[in-house]
Amino acid sequence: SPVRLHRWGLLSFGGVREEETSGRFAGAKCRTASAIIGVGACMATVAESLARAVEQQRAGQPDRAEQILRGLLQEVPNHAQALYLLGRTISGDIRQEPGRLQEAVDAYRCALDSKPDFVEAQRSLGAALEQLGKIDEAIACFRQAIAVRPDSAAAHSHLVCALHIHAATKLLNRRGRGH
Repeated sequence: SPVRLHRWGLLSFGGVREEETSGRFAGAKCRTASAIIGVGACMATVAESLARAVEQQRAGQPDRAEQILRGLLQEVPNHAQALYLLGRTISGDIRQEPGRLQEAVDAYRCALDSKPDFVEAQRSLGAALEQLGKIDEAIACFRQAIAVRPDSAAAHSHLVCALHIHAATKLLNRRGRGH
């Protein structure tokens, strides 16, 4: 609603209407807010909201970035890019509270439900799972990312690291059992 958009700082006043997006999200149906400010009009599109969230992340304001993304997801549920950025915001927050990394995993999984070939979300999901100690699941994510985009250097790099962790863990477990 316009009131919620106002609370997120996306518009001063006005209405909300359905509109086709352009640019990177061409063809996606979304709700955009428009408001008359002085003589001109202000449009808060999905792309603009995503850009604002990224700006907040880069400015060291993860709470503000998360607020923007959660607000956007209330208006445009299951938006893959917003879910991915939410996961990145949560997993990249150095003040991370216990349990928050699982929230990031959930966000990445939702992004992948919306867009199964989203390599960056698949790779980030793998990295988060690796941090949670779920190495086998992480390896599967990195392999899936590579299956979708075989030239993804980042996915290959993450896979190699996860395979090393997996091998080292097996070796330590064998040594711990006296083998």
